[in-house]
Amino acid sequence: MSTPFNTYFTLLFTFALLLLPSCSSLPIPSSLSKLADLYLPLNDKINLVSRTPPPTRASILRDHILPSTALLPLIPAAAERMIDVGTGGGFPGLPLALCASDKEVVLLDSRGKKLEALKSSLFDELGVSNVETVHSRSEDYVGAFDVVLGRGVASLPKFASWVEHLMKPDAVMIYIRGGDWGEDTRVEPDEVREIKELMEVV
Repeated sequence: MSTPFNTYFTLLFTFALLLLPSCSSLPIPSSLSKLADLYLPLNDKINLVSRTPPPTRASILRDHILPSTALLPLIPAAAERMIDVGTGGGFPGLPLALCASDKEVVLLDSRGKKLEALKSSLFDELGVSNVETVHSRSEDYVGAFDVVLGRGVASLPKFASWVEHLMKPDAVMIYIRGGDWGEDTRVEPDEVREIKELMEVV
């Protein structure tokens, strides 16, 4: 199988962002600051992000919002449509949508309860008009996007195979992967051949 597109793999260690200065000393755009404020009480009602240890406003900014917005320089200016596959609690897609209001963003997840919580509790308060939530598995969803996003959904080979059909020619894939990279490096020869066929790494 030959591929019709080129893709960039951007692998970002989330722990590297912990080297950023204290969140309190960073200039945070008002929309992102408001997202942090709204997120905490919502997370108490439904477990959008881990409650162990209990999140704080600073940790929401440091661990979720700032790593999401760090992807902005990697998004082509000409990109019109982005999809966050396995968005979970809305990261990285929602902060990116707030910062790039000229782009359409789809938040896709197989867990509808989280998506509904985001939509009903955050979108109106944040004035979000460029975001759509989709309750579906990526394999079952049909669409064409300029940028495909993901954060810790699965090993890189699995994720790539799940989203290939969502990518336009010359689309960009941006994937945040932290923690144990074992699954990404222990790839069977057949999987290596399949991945090489799926995409040309630029």
